[in-house]
Amino acid sequence: MIKANEKNKIVEQFKAYLKAHNMRCTPTRLRILDFCTIINPPILFKDLAERAKKERICTQTIYDTINLLVDADIIQRITLQGKIKEAYSLTTDTRNKAKIICTRCGRVAEFKDLTITDRLLSHRYNNFNMAYYTITVYGHCKVCRKLLGETIKDGWSDDHRK
Repeated sequence: MIKANEKNKIVEQFKAYLKAHNMRCTPTRLRILDFCTIINPPILFKDLAERAKKERICTQTIYDTINLLVDADIIQRITLQGKIKEAYSLTTDTRNKAKIICTRCGRVAEFKDLTITDRLLSHRYNNFNMAYYTITVYGHCKVCRKLLGETIKDGWSDDHRK
């Protein structure tokens, strides 16, 4: 769940996107956006569908709105292993941060590493002025590594060195 002021920024960003693309800002689209802000990451399509069903929002409307939210850079599709194919994460306030996503269970964590920021800002990009960066790291969280029987050494699984 996100803070109220962050949620307001997201809503305004979505409204601006819809207006810029000559689309209507409907209560249904805003409600689906609201679901995305209250569901703990990862945002699974089935969770959105369950909430929407209670409010008689059809599946196609959810798909259409999700695509708009992705296009508006409000949510991003994330890749998970296993049966879950449709998972999303809010992209708000991720500038100059890194996301860590467990590909098995879908846990999402964020961190900010000033070393990465300093390194990226100090690098020259052939007449390119970097505005911001986002980094997504995929792997297995501590719980899933334990369930999978992976041995942990120095924060890495042993098999990454092979």
